[in-house]
Amino acid sequence: RHGFDASKRRVLDPFRLIEMGTDRCFDRSAAISHGLRGFLVDMGIGRPGRMDVIPYGFSFADVAYNEPKPEYRRGSPQLVIVGRLVAVKQHALALDVVNELRREFPSINLAIVGAGPEEGALRSRSQSLGLDGHVEFHGFRRDAHDFLRASDVALVTSRAEGFGAVVLEAWHNRVPVVSFDVAAPHEMISHGAGGYLARPFEAAHMAALVADLLRAP
Repeated sequence: RHGFDASKRRVLDPFRLIEMGTDRCFDRSAAISHGLRGFLVDMGIGRPGRMDVIPYGFSFADVAYNEPKPEYRRGSPQLVIVGRLVAVKQHALALDVVNELRREFPSINLAIVGAGPEEGALRSRSQSLGLDGHVEFHGFRRDAHDFLRASDVALVTSRAEGFGAVVLEAWHNRVPVVSFDVAAPHEMISHGAGGYLARPFEAAHMAALVADLLRAP
């Protein structure tokens, strides 16, 4: 709900009490990113001297790269965002990005792959922006990799990510990523190498960076 702003979450709810108690039973613990480690330490859950950072590692051996399938490309250019439709993912900003770009790229399409409680509000916002024909909601899909490899740019609009596995999934499918400059995507993406980092949470700046990629792939 709040990203990694511990000041908005520092309450003694049952989850935090359980986490604080169980952490005292361990000699060491680990977080999957520096951003998450900082949050857990600020919350009083993790102990600074006993918490390591071990990023996720993935084997995509069961998702071999293949040439994109035409049925997954619904516009040209095509953007894709993969993730649960929940508030912290800020999908509404992806809609704003498309709204900024459609004048220069009139055939642009955004493939939204994922399901969640924000879907109704996002569909309403898409309609209010007049994005019919530019945005498609595909729901939860086990073939998300096919949408990634058929797209030109993957977006990460989240307020924060514990890790951000979709960055690695996009790279596996040879797709650059444009994310806001937040934890933990900014621990993986070097600006200009593998993707761009936009100013949080400026949809216009993200749109400008996406346009730069689309003009010169």
